[in-house]
Amino acid sequence: MAAIIGSAFIIAIQVLAITSIGTMSQSTFFQSDFALEHAPPAESWVWIPARAILGDTVALIIVLALGAALLIVPMMLLSARLGEYALAAATADGAPGTKGNVGPTAIFLGRFRARPVPAHCSGAKNGFCCCAIPGSPRRA
Repeated sequence: MAAIIGSAFIIAIQVLAITSIGTMSQSTFFQSDFALEHAPPAESWVWIPARAILGDTVALIIVLALGAALLIVPMMLLSARLGEYALAAATADGAPGTKGNVGPTAIFLGRFRARPVPAHCSGAKNGFCCCAIPGSPRRA
């Protein structure tokens, strides 16, 4: 999505450059009278990120604080429900011993879903039954 938005922005700049000053050069367009007339004034808040890049300490603090807030606020608001969402996703496939509805996970897992190990394989390593191995003498 970011690639589409970025390419649309570049194409729009080139279209504006061609229609307003007759050249495809982006640098010439941004230095033209047309762009300078429509740009916000130098004191505008729009230029705070640019001032931060150029070394203005106050602008840098503002940009970092805004970025941290944009990260922390959604985390604080949504993290309380994350455990509930994880539990709902884990029990949604209707696996044996769960109380979930049979959902899309059951369709995709099909025969690959984990099944209980039979009693005769109770000592199997990692919970795998020897019957599942092709050519095994106890293949069911």
